[in-house]
Amino acid sequence: MINIEATIRWKGYNPNDLKLQSAKRVWVICDVCGVGKWKPFSTYNLKNNDLCKSCFLKGHVSGNKGKKGQIPWNKGIPRTDEEKRKMSESSIGLPAWNEGIPHTEETRLKISEALKGKTPWNKGIEHTDETKQKIKEARLNNPCPESYRHVCSQSTRDKISKANTGHICTPEHKQKISIAGRGIKRPPWTDEHRKNASNAQKGKVISEEVRKKLSIAMTGRKHSAESMQKMLGKNSVHWKGGVSFEPYCPKFNKVFKESIRDQFNRECFLCGKDEINNGKKLSVHHVNYDKSCLCEDIKCEFVPLCNSCHTKTNNNRVFYEASITERLLSTQSITVN
Repeated sequence: MINIEATIRWKGYNPNDLKLQSAKRVWVICDVCGVGKWKPFSTYNLKNNDLCKSCFLKGHVSGNKGKKGQIPWNKGIPRTDEEKRKMSESSIGLPAWNEGIPHTEETRLKISEALKGKTPWNKGIEHTDETKQKIKEARLNNPCPESYRHVCSQSTRDKISKANTGHICTPEHKQKISIAGRGIKRPPWTDEHRKNASNAQKGKVISEEVRKKLSIAMTGRKHSAESMQKMLGKNSVHWKGGVSFEPYCPKFNKVFKESIRDQFNRECFLCGKDEINNGKKLSVHHVNYDKSCLCEDIKCEFVPLCNSCHTKTNNNRVFYEASITERLLSTQSITVN
């Protein structure tokens, strides 16, 4: 039979519009073996032949001329390796007849119903090391095109979440993930990436149940000596050239700190937490991060912060200095000249 869609796709014309004597080629699929081939429309029309040359020589009857419901002669007979090789070579360079033609919803539903309850042929069969290596090389050399990438729908995400719920990686699996990730230097986050990540987390509230699970999971966990060594001194991401070892100005004493806390009603300047909820006295923060500003007669600004907020100000100092300064301008700030 003539495959009209494939002919239109690859030749640009409709076989139904051709004249009987047209020499233009059309894509014809054999009724017996299913092999496709380009044939002149005039030849196909005169012979009304839906068979390939091999099946025709064997004496098979075209599906158009046979009886309805006739059982194919080769049903249940597997093809030999030579036949498979010939079919493969004959298709090299030719596009698939259904390339670029998406399944209709009806077809998808039929395929889904037909596969329900059937066990995949490869279920429980692990890939060999050779196969894994081939898959790895194929993915490295041929990354997924942008046109093939898509965002999973919410229903798909829910299915993946449900399938992975309760799944615990074995120590061996964790070790493999750790080894695979070593030496890979991922590019730093861009400002746009940071903004998107921040917006994605805004408005999200961690439930008490999740908080308890996180607390239980982290209870008793301690950094190893090796991890601690990586986080100390110059290895730390917070390293600022050793400024933490520099002495404070003598004027920055207990009396001065108490005056700052009193000026802000002994509440955290950023979140409003009091000293009772903080568990100890609030820390007095140098807004401009200059420890010697009091002694050098430099304009200084100080605010009390709780433990959590004071820890945050050690990261992204430029942002917090500008943010706190701007907020102080709209409130009563403590300025020492």
